[in-house]
Amino acid sequence: MLHFSRASIISIILVCLAGFVAASPNFLSKETLDSLPNFFPKKQLSLGLDLRGGAHLLLQMDEGSLKKDWLGTLRGDVRKKLRDAKIQFTGLGITSEGVRVKVLKPEQRATAEKKLRELINPIGNAILGSSGNDLQVNEIEPGIFLVSPTGPGFKQRVLDASSAAIETVRRRIDALGTKEPNIVRQGR
Repeated sequence: MLHFSRASIISIILVCLAGFVAASPNFLSKETLDSLPNFFPKKQLSLGLDLRGGAHLLLQMDEGSLKKDWLGTLRGDVRKKLRDAKIQFTGLGITSEGVRVKVLKPEQRATAEKKLRELINPIGNAILGSSGNDLQVNEIEPGIFLVSPTGPGFKQRVLDASSAAIETVRRRIDALGTKEPNIVRQGR
């Protein structure tokens, strides 16, 4: 059996008691701490996110970057459609309104417009019906076409991107084994 001297036992008890006194402000409310005498410790530990009950993370959709990426993809789609149809074109580029392209041969304009219109997709769902198209194709000058996103099409693209981002965050948090994460969309 272990045998400690009386002084060792008293010092251990005093150290434990001092630890309890130093930690006690964490178990008391601010009002109770203010009513205690001045010699009593009053500083509480600041709790981290894990001890306060979780974390709040707010992500923002960069709509400008989303539109720029969409126009870049759209430029590639326009190039592929026209090349596959063997339509000669030049001046394929991105403007602030959309993707602009010039068809070189006048006799290929109708075919080019038909092929560019194949890029248009209806937006909405099958149950409620479509509420428009995501793109519009206009011949702004003879032989020069502008393929541009529509307002509802861009809104749908933002909605789809935010839904995909939420699903990605959800998959990553679920992989960590977090219990009941609350992942919601806020605002537009």
